[in-house]
Amino acid sequence: MSEQTKGFIATNWFKLCIVGFGIALIMIYFSRQSSLDDCLENVARNYDRDWNMQCKAKKLENNCELPRFLAETIEKDRANRSDTCFKRYSFK
Repeated sequence: MSEQTKGFIATNWFKLCIVGFGIALIMIYFSRQSSLDDCLENVARNYDRDWNMQCKAKKLENNCELPRFLAETIEKDRANRSDTCFKRYSFK
């Protein structure tokens, strides 16, 4: 059977598989990137919430200046949560 009598898929099946695999990889990349962005956005919201909860507990306004030990604890939690996001969703 010659190349001219074969159908398009039968002739190009290998190329189509490579293209399909490439598209799947691109979709996985963008999905993970979106998940990472969402996770980091959630970390930022939690950081702001935690900070403002500590301000409220001290009967101060939002975004107040906290004592160093409280600020360091909240910063450490934020860093840990960010690291978790990167471990979970980055390709490294």
